[in-house]
Amino acid sequence: MIVVVVNVKVLISSFEYTFWMLFWIALSLMGYYVFYFLFSFFIVSSDLYGLMQQSFVMTQNYFVAFFCTFCYIIIDEGLRRAGAEVKIELGKQRRRMQRLKEKAHREDTTLEKARISNYIHTGYAFSQAPGNDTLVTDKLSNRIKLAFQ
Repeated sequence: MIVVVVNVKVLISSFEYTFWMLFWIALSLMGYYVFYFLFSFFIVSSDLYGLMQQSFVMTQNYFVAFFCTFCYIIIDEGLRRAGAEVKIELGKQRRRMQRLKEKAHREDTTLEKARISNYIHTGYAFSQAPGNDTLVTDKLSNRIKLAFQ
């Protein structure tokens, strides 16, 4: 059951289906059943000896295999879609909170507004290239001139 479910998961999670991917999945499934057959019929010391003869005639095994695989697909796809919905809603909520914060900042008439800065810190490079921190690269005379203005 695990081999089948894992191969179905690989098929579901793939963004692109290629010949080689389908080849290796088919080889994996066939390889499992070939080894299961060998261990069940020819290797007497194996714990699986004789198990294939008993399990392949029971129809409930096929029902359980189909049910588990189908339920896994439904659960996996449902969780993926639920995660996408949560991500969209969190993005909307984050944008809504940002708009409310900006609106409250625009409408604020208290002295606290003067303390809030929109300054964006860009680093401490000392080359005075555009985009560097003005606190580090600016001259004292320029800062005093701006303070008097």
